[in-house]
Amino acid sequence: MWLAGLAGLALGAGTAGIEHELGRRAVVSEARAESGPVEPAATAPQVASLESAAAARAQQAERAEKAPKAPPEPRPDPWNPALAKALEGAPEAIVTSWTADPAPTFVGEDGLADAGGALLAAMEAARHRGLRDPSARAAELRAAAGELPAGGDDEASLRSRAEARARLEVALAVEAAALVADLRPRPIKPVVLADERGRYLPPDVLTKDPAPPLSAEELDAMRAAARAGGEALTAWLDAQLPQTVQYRRLVEASGRYEELCAGGKLVPIPTASAWRKSGGDEAGRMRLLQQRLAAEGYLTGEPSGRLDDATRDALRHYQANQQLRETGRLDDETIESMAVPCEERLRTLRLNAQRWRTTARRGEATYVEVNLASQRVRFVVDGALRMGQRAVVGTGRWFWNADEERRIYPKASPILHDEINQVIVNPSWTVPGSIVRLEFQKKIDKDPQWLEKKGYVVVKAANGYETIVQPPGPKNTLGEVKMIFPNSESVYLHDTNQRGFFRRARRDLSHGCIRVQNALDFASELLAWDAERRGERWPDRRLHVLARSDTTYWYKIEKPIPIFIEYYTATVDDDGIASFHWDIYDYDRMYFEGPLGRR
Repeated sequence: MWLAGLAGLALGAGTAGIEHELGRRAVVSEARAESGPVEPAATAPQVASLESAAAARAQQAERAEKAPKAPPEPRPDPWNPALAKALEGAPEAIVTSWTADPAPTFVGEDGLADAGGALLAAMEAARHRGLRDPSARAAELRAAAGELPAGGDDEASLRSRAEARARLEVALAVEAAALVADLRPRPIKPVVLADERGRYLPPDVLTKDPAPPLSAEELDAMRAAARAGGEALTAWLDAQLPQTVQYRRLVEASGRYEELCAGGKLVPIPTASAWRKSGGDEAGRMRLLQQRLAAEGYLTGEPSGRLDDATRDALRHYQANQQLRETGRLDDETIESMAVPCEERLRTLRLNAQRWRTTARRGEATYVEVNLASQRVRFVVDGALRMGQRAVVGTGRWFWNADEERRIYPKASPILHDEINQVIVNPSWTVPGSIVRLEFQKKIDKDPQWLEKKGYVVVKAANGYETIVQPPGPKNTLGEVKMIFPNSESVYLHDTNQRGFFRRARRDLSHGCIRVQNALDFASELLAWDAERRGERWPDRRLHVLARSDTTYWYKIEKPIPIFIEYYTATVDDDGIASFHWDIYDYDRMYFEGPLGRR
């Protein structure tokens, strides 16, 4: 065979090919000699058997690959243990709510969830809404959200991050509960806001104490809104606030005045002499005034440096809004008003936003409102002003009560809510006993005929009790008409025989009742509205004609009209311009300074 192979090479390759093959085979022979005997070549059956075994092994591997694998051992979720730890010491309602539903509400995997961002935004805006100011706490929580540990897949990293997220979740939950508790209205419930001695109280007593904590049900309602996203939570929080137009305007004005204060825009205007002493000219002083009026929305255009017609009109507008004499001049009273620090104006806006959260109003579309601080009365029908008039209210004069160690305002008008149900034309006036004792008795003692000379009569009841009555007529203290709403304080709206008082800028001059300018017109509007509801028409001048006689006429209002007598030292008009009113009963001072002394 070897020779046959060699011969084949010779035939196919020639001498060179033979030599090459001989050399190769010599090398192979030497290698075989060194390695020992050569294994015999595999037979065909053996090769087939090996191939079959290899195929079987491949099929087995393929089946193993396709077979379902057992799931890996699950890694424990660290969130629930971390949340349980974070809830230790939390308020009971929060523990209850988050234990029942441990899924995070305010935090996400990488920081704040949308609801968490909305909550912090609401906390940052709370100061404008007449609520406590948690903005510093909101800044802390926002910073904490930005400092959550970076993610890692090992068990220790996952646990650390879960614990940090859980702490943030609970901290946000605590603040959310406090905010929602603060949002809840605290309405005036008694008809008259007074203490156990009958002393009238300011509305701020209703927000003096901390808000009671939320229940688990209230928390769940808030969480349901938060689960729907940041916008849904914002809408839900806003819905808890007063929905009145005036409240919304005060909130917006608070934001504007905060910017004005930060920018130093509400600068005081010096007197002419002080300005001259500082070396300034009058044109510079006028430009300063014009910039101040423009900052608060009273004047537009570039400062002219002259007391021109536009500046005079703006000054009159400013003076009217601040209840000053409308002179159109930069007088001492106006300079004093403009010297009030911006920060004081800002806190007054926020205090009055807070007071709107104590109103007894419940969304009435038609009502009469009396603002004691501005001394104005308004009749609102279906949310639109139907008539507004000036008013005279109870005086803010006070005396010091040594026994109680406090100021007493004996003729203040009360904060109350009721319903006007009757109009009386040509009323008589039954003089209250307190006025008889404190004012009339001295005059009677000095002149026994004083009552008769002044047109009063003494009426004796069946039980022998005597009252002093002033019959209808031009001298009657109540004037030509009064509007009745039953209450324990015998307070009502009425006309007056001293109409010159309405020309005054500050009008706290009565014994407690509310005198209304153009009272016959105002009462006519009440009766006209009541007639319209019945499909009838009320003659415009009917009451004016009846008032010419001395006969008393009674008119029942079929659907009594709600009346709210309240106290707001800041209001905002349709153009967004803020007015600041007299703090006639020192309620603002009491809130900011505490109990007032003798001076």
